[in-house]
Amino acid sequence: MKLSDFLFFTDENIDPLLVVFLREQGLDVFDTKENNLFAASDAFLLDMATKNNRVVITLDSDFGTLVHKDQSTFLGIVFLRPGHFDSSYHIQTFQALLNVNPEIESPFMVIAEWAKGGVKIRIKNAMIY
Repeated sequence: MKLSDFLFFTDENIDPLLVVFLREQGLDVFDTKENNLFAASDAFLLDMATKNNRVVITLDSDFGTLVHKDQSTFLGIVFLRPGHFDSSYHIQTFQALLNVNPEIESPFMVIAEWAKGGVKIRIKNAMIY
């Protein structure tokens, strides 16, 4: 399945401009802020995303802890680095992801890191516990 074929779930740290960009690309996005899920725990959000067959988009490394250390069930996580930068960096980063549009099997984690000169993309598949 291509990355763009998945449904997405944006964490509260994702800028609304990135949510707009994703929707303009034709992606189905459930946004935590639009649905008043402020201050919900990461475990709750990951469970909700998984139950609704959605991939979490986040700047928060705590989701990685949940799937590695706590062995939480999940469909996928897209982790944008570096976190908490201007939304234009995250839009460029996700545009690079969509340009590559990798074939991915769930469960997966995509780490996309913006840096001068381009975007480094790492994909970890089959993290089944």
